[in-house]
Amino acid sequence: VSRDRIRTAAASEAAAVRIRSVETSGSGMKVLDLFAGCGGMSLGFRQQGFQVCGVDINEFTPAIFEQNDIGEALLVDLMRELVDMPCDVLTGGPPCRPWSPYNQQKGKRRDRHPDFPLLRRYFEHVSRIRPAVFILENVVAATRDVLQAAAALREEYAIEHRIVDYSQWGAATRRRRLFVTGVRRELGKDPHML
Repeated sequence: VSRDRIRTAAASEAAAVRIRSVETSGSGMKVLDLFAGCGGMSLGFRQQGFQVCGVDINEFTPAIFEQNDIGEALLVDLMRELVDMPCDVLTGGPPCRPWSPYNQQKGKRRDRHPDFPLLRRYFEHVSRIRPAVFILENVVAATRDVLQAAAALREEYAIEHRIVDYSQWGAATRRRRLFVTGVRRELGKDPHML
């Protein structure tokens, strides 16, 4: 992934949102991981041979990606910018604070929490980039809001969701997470296969 060029566009809310266009190079399937954090999902894709670009506001993310040879990571505030990068798979886990019983500001749950618009921002990326596949991971409590936001894509994507208990996959935790997968309908593939 080469460095980016930036242009400004108007967002649906009439506020200026920067569009960061990222040019890719090389062969192989490409993954754009939004809200990449320490790169867990990205690392899995990298280990399977994908070219990965992670995006996060956390200043440590680029160094973590470099140290673990995951791929390139961009430092981007997704509240203010969209990343426009052609990719085969778009993945991400928007911040869970709007649904979490922990670390909440009093009276600011769900759509009253300042991070709630980042869920919509994830799906704006899907609509703009139109990857073959998208995968969203989040806390189980976010299920209703995530499926509501994903509904606008049902005409173009076959969408499925599932609750996964990490302990059933060998992790030393009983943490449960929501996974939503979407596959472009024109591909004729079943999202259950992911």
